[in-house]
Amino acid sequence: MLKFNKAPARQEGGLSPGARWRSRRETGYDLRMAAASRETLAMVDRLMLEMIAQQEVKVLAMARQIHPGVTPEDIRNPQDFPDLVSNAAWNFEDGILAGLKSAHMALRARIIEETSSG
Repeated sequence: MLKFNKAPARQEGGLSPGARWRSRRETGYDLRMAAASRETLAMVDRLMLEMIAQQEVKVLAMARQIHPGVTPEDIRNPQDFPDLVSNAAWNFEDGILAGLKSAHMALRARIIEETSSG
């Protein structure tokens, strides 16, 4: 992915001949920005964990309204509970939870990438 640290020289009608965008590795890397980026990524990671926890509580509460006594482990395998699988609202909320978890893993991968390249 390219980071745009400095805009290339412009000529009327666009970039000057032979100019191109340069990645942060090509233009030098501001260590203060790296630290701020890491802090921001860590903050986003914590926020994602909070959002996931909140959605897990919501999904479990909905599942218990549909099928009393269901456990957090049970909802990881909803195919064992036909009443859960057939409930569109529960499936929607469970899908949101799955999406949050997927986004969180993508962010974690990015955090690892950023910290290992800095």
